[in-house]
Amino acid sequence: MKQNYTVRHGALEGVEAFLAVARRRSFRRAAADLGV
Repeated sequence: MKQNYTVRHGALEGVEAFLAVARRRSFRRAAADLGV
């Protein structure tokens, strides 16, 4: 049985921000990387 999963637009934005903070180890640097 093949299953098809789709992610709605914008659903992963929070995950992207979380990963940026984890990667940069700084909220300020992550925000700069994300253009916030």
